[in-house]
Amino acid sequence: MVRFWMFLFAALITSLTAGDALENWVARQKQAPALKHAQWSLFAAYVDDGRVILERNAGEALAPASGFKLFTSALALSALGTDFRFTTELGYRGNIDGNGVLRGELILTGGGDPTLGSTRIDGNPGLDSLMILLSAAVEKAGITSVSGDLVADLSLFPEQRTPGGWNWMDLGNYYGAGAGALNINDNLYRLYFEPGRPGEKARVAGTDPPVPGLTFINHMKTGARGSGDQGYIYAAPGQWQATLRGSIPAGGRFTIKGTLPDPALFALQRVKKALAEKGIPVTGTLRKSHRAVPANTRPVLRLTSPPLGEIVTVIHRRSFNLYAEAAGKMAARALGFEAGSAGFDKALHQFLEERHIDTEALTAADACGLSATNAITTRMMVELLKSLPSEKWFDLYYNTLSVAGDSKRGGFFKKWGRGTLLAGNARIKSGLIKGVRSHSGYVTGRSGRLIAFSFIANHYNGSLRAVDRIHQALLLRLAQEH
Repeated sequence: MVRFWMFLFAALITSLTAGDALENWVARQKQAPALKHAQWSLFAAYVDDGRVILERNAGEALAPASGFKLFTSALALSALGTDFRFTTELGYRGNIDGNGVLRGELILTGGGDPTLGSTRIDGNPGLDSLMILLSAAVEKAGITSVSGDLVADLSLFPEQRTPGGWNWMDLGNYYGAGAGALNINDNLYRLYFEPGRPGEKARVAGTDPPVPGLTFINHMKTGARGSGDQGYIYAAPGQWQATLRGSIPAGGRFTIKGTLPDPALFALQRVKKALAEKGIPVTGTLRKSHRAVPANTRPVLRLTSPPLGEIVTVIHRRSFNLYAEAAGKMAARALGFEAGSAGFDKALHQFLEERHIDTEALTAADACGLSATNAITTRMMVELLKSLPSEKWFDLYYNTLSVAGDSKRGGFFKKWGRGTLLAGNARIKSGLIKGVRSHSGYVTGRSGRLIAFSFIANHYNGSLRAVDRIHQALLLRLAQEH
């Protein structure tokens, strides 16, 4: 690995030949095998005065993949503020008799919190700790049993939690988990395999957590040692029989992550189980309601998420789709739009147009960038990035981006630009779906001036590494020459 990075650094330095004009260098890269037949758009400008320093096909509408999250996080911070917290409430309707029997319903009201039961943010209670909190609160309220239903109030967001344009290959895998009013455990489960010999079927060894009712049609094969995760879970939202295809490497037990078929129902199942373990039976049914529960609910426990600023850190550095989708929906709702994909699209158009950014090429099919039908221009991206330094939340936005060459803050870029002007300098958000690679963000040039940049390649050929190498070299030239 060290030899690879030494070779890459040498290649970068060789590419920066004195007198090689940037536009000529870019033109030659376009003829490289990876980009020869691709749509490739580049744009960069100084943040302080807006002067353009790089432009190629900057008006083409292209899919940015997860680079789209830069729009979503800016919209959410503007609409909600850095200290905004999602809330989840547990309460009841009815009366508690002298024996502690709740003659009524126990209600879990979803507030769209994507962090509920998630350990992605330090200090946030995970699934088991969450269940202890909920069951202890019911016990403290003096309830010894529940004669009515256990209800999930899902009225905050529309019923369709997953955007309609997502790829079938993505839906059953953890990164294809949509955001609903009630999310839990990152809306995922871990699926364990016991691999066989290469070419043999890999045996399903169970899930964590257990998901009642979930079954599998297993076509997963064992690949060669070191072949990596090539496995996929095919299942639509609400589908309880998932099909497993692809391969996982030979060796020890191997894990991939899937999407919970119904996160709200799973949450109710876990709450009922936790209450039973406390000796508090629920004799009614588990029920979901997409209509708001009447306002006479009596509170038992109110849970709050970490602040939005910490959620944005995960969106920027780990590119977690669920968090972006929830933040986008809540931002749309706060601005008076429906908390779904169509409402998010309208909210984002409004947000950009208020900043006098041309949205003619904008298509927002989701909030996270997973849809291949999302479209922006690199000019639009840079115009957004240039407009943000005046915002009171800009420092958080800027400092939660991945930092090139930084082992702690680097995210996917901790090895980028080591030994060059990029290290500890460039702030980058990447995007990757099939045939799409993007890099956007900020870099401070040798002159000390801040530059906003956006590079997007669609329909590239060959390896992802080849596109990354070109984009890294291009970003280094911007930093060195400006």
